[in-house]
Amino acid sequence: LQVALDCIVRQANAVHSSLRRTAMRGLGDVVDADASVLSAKLVEETVDMRLRDESSWVRQVTLDLLGRVLEGGLEGESVAEKPKREADLEEGSSAIPSLGHAGRSASAILLRFHQTVRGRINDTSIIV
Repeated sequence: LQVALDCIVRQANAVHSSLRRTAMRGLGDVVDADASVLSAKLVEETVDMRLRDESSWVRQVTLDLLGRVLEGGLEGESVAEKPKREADLEEGSSAIPSLGHAGRSASAILLRFHQTVRGRINDTSIIV
């Protein structure tokens, strides 16, 4: 798995946007199989860079990857837990003890990348 992950990360940092987009799709498939790969420093940095990519295609695929992880991690959350999670996210808390393991992982991912995503949403430059 590590060799394949290294190859995907290398392609995600390629010069051509079509290679970066394809690599991020591949990384999404790997993450679907094992979400723990997102905790690897190299993968985390790659996702962060691709969220800031000049190509809207690459940014879209990267956001889709994060969205699938978040959607899958928060699906098991009960109705009673949602207000607590939302309050924790507003406060910027990184420790969310009320969620199960999957929800906690999804929340940690959301907290890790929220500044980058928020910055891109508020970006009014032409390359957005």
